[in-house]
Amino acid sequence: MTLSLPRVSVRACSPDDVDLLEQVIPSPGLSRFHERRFIEQRAGACTYLIAWMGARPVGHLVLKWYGCDDAKVRALLPEVPEINALGVWPPEMRSGGVGTLLIRDAERRTAERGYGRIGLAVGVDNLAAQRLYRRLGYADWGHGTVDGSWRYVSDSGDEVVVAETTHYLVKHLSPDPWEPIAS
Repeated sequence: MTLSLPRVSVRACSPDDVDLLEQVIPSPGLSRFHERRFIEQRAGACTYLIAWMGARPVGHLVLKWYGCDDAKVRALLPEVPEINALGVWPPEMRSGGVGTLLIRDAERRTAERGYGRIGLAVGVDNLAAQRLYRRLGYADWGHGTVDGSWRYVSDSGDEVVVAETTHYLVKHLSPDPWEPIAS
């Protein structure tokens, strides 16, 4: 099943998508994030969702089945899949529903696998994303902020570490993720 806006659809990444993703939504430096995410999907660790406008990729989201990389979060939220690396490209496509479509598809897939919750981390300074997630029913997990980081390889071959303090948010899923959950 694919979810779609009038011109946008979402599906799992395929082997033929990786090079096009790198061309249209380039990874920083030499990292080839799209290739790595596809390899993780093939290994069963995640589902790498791609939003398409016709034949052009316009967004992506990694649905990590094993949950958060942070040990504290995993200990307090065992068996809670995590939304990660949500991006919409080009920037002028943001706030047009692509991110929401990707999130709803991830929620649907999570509920179909029998999980009752899903989580995500959002930078404390990323107010626009925080508004989106809260509008979609995500709430603070109640255990403070989480310090995280991600890495990439620069054009010169050096490893760059990007540190970020995040809010961790969780959503309880209903059997139909398009329906709101009664409080």
